[in-house]
Amino acid sequence: MKLQLNSKISDVLIAAYLIGMLFFRFNLESSLQGNYVVSILFGAMTLFFIYFLINKKVLNPTYFGLFKKKPLTRQQKKKEAVKMNN
Repeated sequence: MKLQLNSKISDVLIAAYLIGMLFFRFNLESSLQGNYVVSILFGAMTLFFIYFLINKKVLNPTYFGLFKKKPLTRQQKKKEAVKMNN
């Protein structure tokens, strides 16, 4: 059984995670005294983690409705039906 979250929950989790990491990075940078490499690595790891979850279909964002899913074409529906039968 695969864990998949719906689009609204995915959007809220991604937004909360990004805001939390930005807050953490801004607080961390003041203690680093000009060493920004650690902050850049935190940012890169944050984006990689979100990308990984989206790529594995755990998160299904629609970016708060900005990008609506297009309806499937007949050809895509046939491919989905074949996948479901196998």
